Amino acid sequence: MKSLGEIFIGLCNKRIFRIIFVMVVCVSVFGIFGFAIINGQPKYALTCEQFDKIAANLGYETTDSTEQYQEQFDSTLIGSRGIHSNVLRFEFFEFSNSDMAHKLWSSCYQEIIKNRSPHDVEYENYYSNYREYALESLGKYYTVIYVGNTAVLAECANEESINDILNILEEMEYNPKASKNNKGKE
Repeated sequence: MKSLGEIFIGLCNKRIFRIIFVMVVCVSVFGIFGFAIINGQPKYALTCEQFDKIAANLGYETTDSTEQYQEQFDSTLIGSRGIHSNVLRFEFFEFSNSDMAHKLWSSCYQEIIKNRSPHDVEYENYYSNYREYALESLGKYYTVIYVGNTAVLAECANEESINDILNILEEMEYNPKASKNNKGKE
């Protein structure tokens, strides 16, 4: 009677086994690289002017809030725009470097998570130059995003305005379609 080792060695000597093994390894390697390429695609950062055009196309009026935030961010802030209503706040920031955008994202994230409660819906997503965190808590919706050298902070106080925020983000291409259809921690 042959041992398992002898059976394995016998199989390794067979040409069919070697071909199948090579195919499995190749498919695995290509699958891993394919996944990394698809999920690692950078998003493109907008300028304040591009944001203004997108907001106008969606029927929103933006306000230039650069002076309001200039002192807080020194010379790194290129521009800032806002969309405000009774139930919606949407802030767009363009910086001279991505470090400042990430720093703002981190600071806003720390503030948003203070609003967590036991029955919240959270969503988090990231790519090579992109990070998004969203929280739906006690009837309010918050999201903070950075893409390259830009950052977005948005919040609203009712269910209808959540779709407004998601539509703006989708037009900006700052929000994967999964955010609309796949609520929950990813």
